[in-house]
Formats: sequence, structure tokens, C-alpha cells
Amino acid sequence: MDLPQEVVERLDTLEESLETLGCFLTPFLEATPREVDASMPPLEAARAHLTLAKAAVLLARLRLRLRGEALGADHPLQREQERIERYEKKLGRASREDELARTRPGSDLNVAAANRFISAAIPDLTPAQKAALRAVGAGGGQQQRRAGGKREGEEGGGGGKRARGGGGGGGSRSGGGSGADAAEADDPLGQILAAAAGGAQGEGDQAGADGAAVAQ
Repeated sequence: MDLPQEVVERLDTLEESLETLGCFLTPFLEATPREVDASMPPLEAARAHLTLAKAAVLLARLRLRLRGEALGADHPLQREQERIERYEKKLGRASREDELARTRPGSDLNVAAANRFISAAIPDLTPAQKAALRAVGAGGGQQQRRAGGKREGEEGGGGGKRARGGGGGGGSRSGGGSGADAAEADDPLGQILAAAAGGAQGEGDQAGADGAAVAQ
């Protein structure tokens, strides 16, 4: 039976499209779902599963149309199409949230701004401490630390090292030149903060002593 030229061209286009689709589907058909999930990030894996589901439904609908069968509103393929559309909306929301999280400004510590704040809050810094602040601020662009859990983990690790270097609390202070002192010597910003904290504590102790003397 001779077919119109337009129909022949459409059939040729359909055959080429099916061959191209088969090439794309081959890697997924040769691997297990677990292997597919392990080969890409979770969001990409979700997109791959959704695309495979859409391709399967599309091929099934195409098969029905080629056979001349009607696709009613209560057909299982119609319900599957609606289910895929719901998941596509969920995946779209997840993709937008992921993109927003990537473009949102990070919570990095601005060392130079922190140094300016410390300098203004503690006006009675020694010249050596001010010079140390300027040195830290000059390299702030290369020494920014991420805030949050990572920063707390780094601070906790540093505290553990200082505790181990101290060798038992009072012994480290009396011995002079302990591991904690060496760690603080490499951290001028930590020295300044420690000195400021010590000064504030000394003022509080002196105020308490004065209050006790007045009470007596």
C-alpha cells in the first residue's frame, strides 16, 4: 500500500527519534536503579527517574495511538501521567530551593570587619596588639573561616589541643612555655581576645572585692 509522502516523512522522523531515545536509555537499562542512584547526586538521580517515567508513559501512549486505541480519562496511563505531573512539581520546588541555597550569600566570617569591631570595642589595646590586628586584617581575605558547625568544630579541636598541651591545667601555667602558649603565639587574634577577656574578668573581681570591703 502506497502511503502519502507526508506520512512517510513523519514515520521516518519517528523512527529516528526512537533510535535516539534508545541510545539515551541504554545506560539506564543496563544498570540497576541502585547503581543509577550511586552514580549521580540525589537531585540529579531524581531528575533521571522522573525522565525515565515520562519516557515510559510517552512510549505507551504512542503505542496506543499507533494501534488506534482511545485513551480515556479513566485509563491507567492517564492516572500515571497525572502522578508524574505531581512529582514533576515537587522536583521543580526542590530544584528551586537548591538553586536558592547555592546563590544565597554564605555565612563566612569577615576577618577584617571583626578586627575593626574588636578595635572599637577594646580601645585600650597595646601597640603590639593593634599591629597584630592589622596583620590579621591584611590577610583576612585568605583566612576567612566558615561559620556554624565547621567553625565550632575547629574551635573545639583547638580547645582540645590547648588542653592537651597544657598538661593538667595549673601545671601548664606554672611551667611556662606550654603547648597552649605556643598555639596562642601563632594566633595574634586569639591573644588579643584572651587579653581582653582577662582584663574584663580582672575588673569584675576588683569590683567584687570593693563591694565586699564596703559591706564590711
